[in-house]
Amino acid sequence: MTLISFRYGPVTKNVNVTEGEAVLVNFTLVRLGSDFHKEDKGKPFTTEAEIPDPNTKEFETLIKDLSAENGLEHFLMSTLGDIDRFRYRTYKDLSEFLHGLNLNYPHITNRTSLGQSVEFRHIWSLEISNKPNTSEPSEPKIRFVAGVHGNAPVGTELLLTFAEFLCLNYKKSNAITKLIDRTRIVIVPMVNPDGRERAKEKECTSTIGQNNANGKDLDSDFISNSSGPVGEREKETNAIIDGLIMKQDFTLSVVLDGGSLLVTYPYDNPVHTVENKDTLKYLASVYANNHPLIHIGHPGCPNKSDENIPGGVICGAEWRGHQGSMKDFSVTHGQCPEITVYTGCCLFPSSSQLHALWEDNKKALLSMLVEVHKGVHGIVKDETGKPVPKAGIIINDGVKVYTKEGGFFHVLLAPGFHNINAIAEGYQKQHTQVLVRHDAASPIEIIFNMDNRIFGLPRELVVTVAGATMSALLLTACIIWCVCSIKSNRHKDGFHRLRQNNDEYEDEIRLMSTGSKKSLLSNDFQDETDTEEETLYTSKH
Repeated sequence: MTLISFRYGPVTKNVNVTEGEAVLVNFTLVRLGSDFHKEDKGKPFTTEAEIPDPNTKEFETLIKDLSAENGLEHFLMSTLGDIDRFRYRTYKDLSEFLHGLNLNYPHITNRTSLGQSVEFRHIWSLEISNKPNTSEPSEPKIRFVAGVHGNAPVGTELLLTFAEFLCLNYKKSNAITKLIDRTRIVIVPMVNPDGRERAKEKECTSTIGQNNANGKDLDSDFISNSSGPVGEREKETNAIIDGLIMKQDFTLSVVLDGGSLLVTYPYDNPVHTVENKDTLKYLASVYANNHPLIHIGHPGCPNKSDENIPGGVICGAEWRGHQGSMKDFSVTHGQCPEITVYTGCCLFPSSSQLHALWEDNKKALLSMLVEVHKGVHGIVKDETGKPVPKAGIIINDGVKVYTKEGGFFHVLLAPGFHNINAIAEGYQKQHTQVLVRHDAASPIEIIFNMDNRIFGLPRELVVTVAGATMSALLLTACIIWCVCSIKSNRHKDGFHRLRQNNDEYEDEIRLMSTGSKKSLLSNDFQDETDTEEETLYTSKH
């Protein structure tokens, strides 16, 4: 056993495990010196993600075995519960069927309504997982969608049969059990229930029921703000956007439709630049190569008998380009690659053909469950080991996804070398290159270092300058305060003296005024006395 930890030297020990008791192993790590830091400064540190589950190795072996040639064929031979009841279900039958699955398998299923159609029919979603309706960010999440066009119900019946197949084989098939335990599977069998109620069986080319009750083609209703002003979307469209796409927690999306025999990948918009084209085309090829007819590349539809689609895979814009498609919205806003599978030339074939159609698509549907466990499966942490959620993961300088709760991210990529850049606010940008294999996931762990640059300058310089600037500002503020205090005191002294002088002046004025009054009174009395004396003197004489 070798223990490796960031900034510590690796330690290897030989362990002898005996039957009947656990073995306790203690490791003592030695921190690496400063020379190591100088040598590795600025370099990203990546290592394989540490997954504590003891069954991980066994599951990786399972994925490798199922990815091998004839691996899925051998696996299907061991599954149980061959389904022989094939018929088209009305909206009422579909609702009761999903309710029945949920009642019979309550520990691995959860039925929820994403919303309602224009005519108030529920758009049902069935999750199949060992912990349904529970967030498990470390596990990949895949969705299967059908019935966007109500006149093409084959996909609906295939997904209902697929859901029943998975439930029947849980705890009976080792492979199915492990896939369900480690995958969050979401099945939406009917997006347009109103249109489905109007469609007629054995109508291979009829457009009755294609649109919703308002006459809108839902696959042209996923308009985003980037395409111009957004009007009021249909209720069905909002249910898919709010309930699925904008949760941004799906790894892969597979949509089933009808009218041809091929697989398309993004984008449907002719003017949209296709990023990550190799991966999108590869994912479409995985489905086509596991289908007995699609990979041949000759749909053979009556209206286009000479149509040739190499490998049965084509970009949507090159086949039937249009704006507002669900797959374009999913890739652009949901950060989830989406492919569209056209299951046959006839839109609404006879129910007698459903069994053959299931046999043709069963292996391909299972291949998507296997494929979602490949690509790059990673976790992003900081130097202290704390997960970093919402970090940006940029693939090949194009596609960008974000880490989920717990710092996890999962990106499906075509086999080969890929460049990965990780960015997060307050951390240094990290770069690494990863080799993606065709038969296994490539686990990585990215460790963020604190960003030592501010405004493009070294953190130490910015901090020093900022500290000096703050000190200078504080010193200046103190000097200004002292000067203002001195001036204030002088003004106070001046006012005090002025008030004191004023008081003395008023006292003098008061005293002078009092003295003047006294002198005036004395003069008055003196004058009166003199007058009396003069009068007396005059009278005598």
